[in-house]
Amino acid sequence: MLGLDILAAIFVFRAYLKTKRKSALIFSLAWLSDFLAILSAGFSMHEVNSFFIALFGALITYGMLVFLEEEKESVTLSQMRKSTAIPPLFVVYLILLKWYGGINEWTFIIGGPWFIAGAFLIFAGIFMKNLTTTYEKSAKHLYYGFVLFGLHLLPYPFFAREEWYAPIGLTASTILIVWLTTAMIRLVLSPRFTKLYEITKEVEEITIDIKPGVLIVNQEEYKELKEKLKDMPVLAFLRDISNVPERWEYFFVTTALKDGVQNAVSPTDLAKMTELIYRYLKTAADANTTGIIIIDCLEYLLVYNELSAVMKFLTKLRDFVLVNNGTLILVAEKSALGEKNWALLTKLLGQ
Repeated sequence: MLGLDILAAIFVFRAYLKTKRKSALIFSLAWLSDFLAILSAGFSMHEVNSFFIALFGALITYGMLVFLEEEKESVTLSQMRKSTAIPPLFVVYLILLKWYGGINEWTFIIGGPWFIAGAFLIFAGIFMKNLTTTYEKSAKHLYYGFVLFGLHLLPYPFFAREEWYAPIGLTASTILIVWLTTAMIRLVLSPRFTKLYEITKEVEEITIDIKPGVLIVNQEEYKELKEKLKDMPVLAFLRDISNVPERWEYFFVTTALKDGVQNAVSPTDLAKMTELIYRYLKTAADANTTGIIIIDCLEYLLVYNELSAVMKFLTKLRDFVLVNNGTLILVAEKSALGEKNWALLTKLLGQ
């Protein structure tokens, strides 16, 4: 387990050096704290162990809140209301601990810190659930992993000195740490995690003469714009991913999601596309520049969605780009849409 903690700390810290994302630095320190907690436990340094296990829980939760802030996400009121259960549960926990083993040095040194660490890890998992739409499997694994790891910590003060508990606790800890470190490393190495800062940094350094608002272009015009925008950190939703500029963050719009395709989004998942676009625009707006979104799959979206749903989706995007001073480039052919749908499209988007 010590090796896994160090491995996670190193990989996450490398992600920090690459992206300068504060959350990565905090997560790296968290895994270092868990390493020190396990190391001190091996030498029966219970006070030191309690300090570092509590610090591990606190750093994971703090890092999660910073992570949410970086992703332009927030903690919901429903999630915050759940935190009000911690004080009474803490009292009940101590009463049960007293009933089981009495009030002694172990109760104070181990009981309180391990409950706090467990509670914080559970809430870190609950907060991570907000990012499952964006980070998918990695976020889901961390969500379940943190919650289970937090729950796993709670019985320790009761049974740690029982001979029968040692193999059970060690096995559970090993499985959960393998689970969490693997998921954490996958998350910080993912293109989505590493590119968020790159978008912010690059849009601060590059300017281009393109007007904010909505621009509807055909395929020929799109080819010209593609060359013009090749050095911009564009967010693109594409069907043709054979020649995408290196600096673009793109998503392949496809139904073949189960085939291991990276950076893919289903044509029916308009909600996910909306969320990705909103966060990108907020990031660009914070950098005081124009965020550029390209959608080169309008006809494909219409195959898998009702016309009204696609029009609502595009109208919402229009509002987003106007509010955040961005540009939406929609690639569409009038002949493919038909006169009626083309008139509706241009009317809704203000063309």
